[in-house]
Amino acid sequence: RGEVEFGTYQYFPFDAHTLTIQVSIQDTARFHSCGNVLRDPAFGWLAYPQSITTSDFQAILLPSTKEWTLLNKPDDVTFSNVFNTPNACEIELRLARNPLVFMIKQILITIFFVLCGLFALLLAPTDMIGDRITTVLFSALITTTNMQGDIGLGSPQYILWYDYFNLVQFVILLAVLIECIYVHRLVIRQRTKTAHRLDRICLISITLVYVMTMIVLFIAPFSR
Repeated sequence: RGEVEFGTYQYFPFDAHTLTIQVSIQDTARFHSCGNVLRDPAFGWLAYPQSITTSDFQAILLPSTKEWTLLNKPDDVTFSNVFNTPNACEIELRLARNPLVFMIKQILITIFFVLCGLFALLLAPTDMIGDRITTVLFSALITTTNMQGDIGLGSPQYILWYDYFNLVQFVILLAVLIECIYVHRLVIRQRTKTAHRLDRICLISITLVYVMTMIVLFIAPFSR
């Protein structure tokens, strides 16, 4: 019988976990020392690291979907006794999620649509204001859909890194939308030069804020 305990998903999809697997046998059996028994060179765990590679080791312990990467080497697995449970042992593994597929399917696509909304400011504010606002609203719709989508973690009751990521996209698009509406008001009041000047300033400033915020967001999971 086995019991598995996982850590927090706060930095999903860049999360890493210490996976504790508790293995127990029938009540009449006893482990005097999990480390000594399972690492016995004759019949225990040490018989395997001598004959298999790290990739083989990962294929034995992890699903074939390649979603997880094992950080332990074959000879770097922790075995320990369970307090007040002499017929059980705990095996401790360190895992990291492979974020590549999620990055391509979700994060990069979202960034692409946000940049489309942001660069809509390059369109002329005089006769293409409707196209600008339509592009921004469409990008916001894609971002909102991603925020509401199922990412396969159930319903964690805390804020994830991915929630902060989506919130940044939404705030940037909201700032662009407000700028488009204000520029449209300037054009109506025959202040076209001011509208063009504001467009240039906002395009540069919002882009810089977006890039800097994204850099901080992507550094955060790896600096903990």
